[in-house]
Amino acid sequence: SKQAEGELFRLLVCALANPTLLNASFCFPGLDRLCLDTHGLLEALDKVWKAETLQEEQRTQLRNAVVQGLERWAGDPRTWRDAPPALAHRDQVRGLLVLLLSPLVADPETVGESYQLMARILPVIAALPQDGRDAFVGSVVDDAASVLRPVLVHRLRGFCNAAIRRAAREQNFGSAVWEGLLVLDLLAHANSCIQRKLQSELPADFGQQAQEEAL
Repeated sequence: SKQAEGELFRLLVCALANPTLLNASFCFPGLDRLCLDTHGLLEALDKVWKAETLQEEQRTQLRNAVVQGLERWAGDPRTWRDAPPALAHRDQVRGLLVLLLSPLVADPETVGESYQLMARILPVIAALPQDGRDAFVGSVVDDAASVLRPVLVHRLRGFCNAAIRRAAREQNFGSAVWEGLLVLDLLAHANSCIQRKLQSELPADFGQQAQEEAL
């Protein structure tokens, strides 16, 4: 119903503007650890973003909510200088992953609004201290392994392509290119961690069993 859609939209605006909500984790039945319901939140965002009734003004509201949330999260990057925010724990960085997976930045290579919003998110990730980077990578490994390559890497590559083209056009390689490449490197590290995790979960004689079955 229209009323339900309006309520969902209102709640999403509140969530995007509130780092505490985006960083929240929950314990679900059958799981022995806290984890983020990434798919549930993204499903809600997709539903709202693709709704035929969603007006451009409301899309702008969602984007503005993200910017407002980032400012609450980490302040304005222009004021950091040599002291970026000390976001070091998973409960401080998990929401950054949610933003990267959201439909608001689905096509940074060809949609200007997606690019501009991604350009606000990436500096926060790039400025994380080592503990924060480890926490971000851990969140990708545990909460987003299934969408790492098809979604996260795809979007970051698109952003980097667009940033490089802009830099060449303006003859000015600003920070956007390096921030995009740095976050891509973090995703590559997450992919390596996922592969090692999968390998460690296989039986010790898995390779031998596979060969015997092939014969």
